[in-house]
Amino acid sequence: MDAESIEYTTRSLAAKSRNADSSSAWTAQVIAKRAVGEAEFFAAVAEKAHQPTAEVNYIFSTAGVVLRDFLRQGCHVNLSDVGFSIALSGKFPSADAAPDASRNAVKVCAHASRALKGALKLSELNFVNTTSPLVAHIFSVMDSTLKQDGVVADSSSVLVTGEGLLVDQSAADEGVRILDSSGEVVAVGGILSNTTAMLDCSFDTLPPPGAYRLEIRSRNGASPSLAPAVVRKVFEVK
Repeated sequence: MDAESIEYTTRSLAAKSRNADSSSAWTAQVIAKRAVGEAEFFAAVAEKAHQPTAEVNYIFSTAGVVLRDFLRQGCHVNLSDVGFSIALSGKFPSADAAPDASRNAVKVCAHASRALKGALKLSELNFVNTTSPLVAHIFSVMDSTLKQDGVVADSSSVLVTGEGLLVDQSAADEGVRILDSSGEVVAVGGILSNTTAMLDCSFDTLPPPGAYRLEIRSRNGASPSLAPAVVRKVFEVK
């Protein structure tokens, strides 16, 4: 996966309504590509502000204490691009019921300004869908006596089942490969038949017996502007 890309995962949710049966809806969750700690953050601020890192660290530490005190007073704190406020989670038995620690908890909410939201344009971000493809099973096609999942006999055809397996054979960055333990490509597959739930691929020759990873790169029919999702599943060649 591209180190500069931001991952997102999609999942199907059952949405119920009063006038319709359950229906499937898709939602997306963004996964940060890495975490930024205090040291890196303070160093970046210090560099941009042309101030010593220690001074920036002290200012932010003090600001955190001040923010906490304002939130304890029930204030909504508005900063340049982010606002902070408190809210109560949990249920209330009635509209005038007081908060109870046994059913309610305090949570801090962050609210982005219009300027910050406007600066984060979807078209300028490089997303990769991490949920597709999903490999559920790998079987040997030619050897009818071998039915063990994850084991491929000495044949050149491999059947893969799962989700999001639709590969665009015209796209150079999509396809099927076999990797060894060091991550080197030892075989490139050709696709015989393919759907979103099944991929039948062939190899000129399979590598020697041992453990390998089957790698599938696929957009599953999504826009070419998205980076392809990558999945690797361990299997055995006998």
